[in-house]
Amino acid sequence: MKKHVLINWLLVFAAISVGAQQNDFPKLRGPYLGQKPPGMTPELFAPHVISTGYHEDGGPAFTPDLSEIYFRIAQYPYAAIFFMREENGSWSTPKTASFSGKYSDGDPFISYDGKRLFFSSYRPLSDKGEPRNDEDIWYVERIDHSWSEPKNLGKPVNSDQPECKPSLSANGNLYFTAKREANQSGWKIYLSKWTGKAYSEPVEFDEEINKAYLPYGPCIAKDETFMIFSSNKEPGRRFDLFVTFRDKKGKWMNPKNLGDLINSAKDELFPILSHDNRYLFYTSWRTDLKNYSDKQKSYEDLKKSYDSPSNGRGGDIYWVSTKIIEELRPAAGASLAQSPEAPEKQARKLSDKLSVLKPFIGPTWTGSIPSDSRMGEITLKWEVLLNGFAVRLSRHALKFDHWLETTYFWDESSQKIAYLALSNNGVVIKGYVAGQGAELISEGDQRGPQVNRKVRRIYRLEKDGKLYEDDLFRNSDADEWRRTHISIFVAK
Repeated sequence: MKKHVLINWLLVFAAISVGAQQNDFPKLRGPYLGQKPPGMTPELFAPHVISTGYHEDGGPAFTPDLSEIYFRIAQYPYAAIFFMREENGSWSTPKTASFSGKYSDGDPFISYDGKRLFFSSYRPLSDKGEPRNDEDIWYVERIDHSWSEPKNLGKPVNSDQPECKPSLSANGNLYFTAKREANQSGWKIYLSKWTGKAYSEPVEFDEEINKAYLPYGPCIAKDETFMIFSSNKEPGRRFDLFVTFRDKKGKWMNPKNLGDLINSAKDELFPILSHDNRYLFYTSWRTDLKNYSDKQKSYEDLKKSYDSPSNGRGGDIYWVSTKIIEELRPAAGASLAQSPEAPEKQARKLSDKLSVLKPFIGPTWTGSIPSDSRMGEITLKWEVLLNGFAVRLSRHALKFDHWLETTYFWDESSQKIAYLALSNNGVVIKGYVAGQGAELISEGDQRGPQVNRKVRRIYRLEKDGKLYEDDLFRNSDADEWRRTHISIFVAK
């Protein structure tokens, strides 16, 4: 019976590959399958291509050069790892990975050096065996443009109990989910350190968090300064994503819920970071399949093969900027507003030559343009950089996903505070800053697609605690200043 099921499963994968080639697969070019990078609002990743509503719920894992992507498609009784490759400037159709498709596999994770791909599997320890009930961590090694035969990671990582969800830091340390004890009631996260030759005996990454949250599916940061995981231990919640930061003494801090922008009334699971740690990917069951299933053309055979009344639809992959995590980091972002001492401590590091910026540094400012409701919410945040010799202002219009990053620094040649602003729509602004007390005035030249003008922006802190932004422009030195808008912000 099991062999019969496996044969049917292989036929399904063959039908998927053929069907994908026969359909008009979209032409995808560029990093991340040519998808527009998200801001701080989660976006469905590659809709109609990767996220189709049929249980794409593991990954995506990209190679360091972003030329390949690996992800899991799960359907009872088996799951498999698929991949796409950028070839001649375009992304290929999804195909079953060379090491997958015969047994239930998932959780692909590619090491930072690109030499190994780790994954979870129920496969037997030899090709002659039957699928096991014991899930282990396996890996394949890079050989040119392909992979080696799968290898069981073995002891001390794997045991006679289940191990899954591998996540590695840049130094090779391995974090994973497991039930190491026979009578263990819930999952725990374990750490096995890479010695340069082998993995050490696993230990609990944090006993208190394991006990309180029963965490599942770790996602460790590249430098091991924070970890994201799933937990359903909060009252009234399903699986939510949490983040815990490591303090200066190396202790993991009390986890923070990533909030309702990330978490929904449905499950959120399987977090994974891009190799540059700029984007967080995760699986959510929030999407209503009806919203886009009728438009799906590339996976008709896949959908038919996977359409099972007993299993229903699955999760889809979302991605979001990790700036949303930085907002929760202690002594930065939202946590600054919760600690009245933190902004002042940060501001004291500031160079005296940039002291005019001091009143604005600290909290996240949130506001809007009263005269233009279409713009939606706008956030501002000033942060100290380079040991106090520079300041960065991040300005984000959430609804339009518009970013403007401004760096202020002291220019010795002019003996003024200079600034350089770059936006995600190709606009560049260069100029100088003046101000006193609670007022900051920047003036410069704005250049970009179909724009060439002078701009002036005035930030003014009022006694009521509100921050006013007055934006003006003129097309030449002889022209009069004209107002673009006035925005009002409050500290969060």
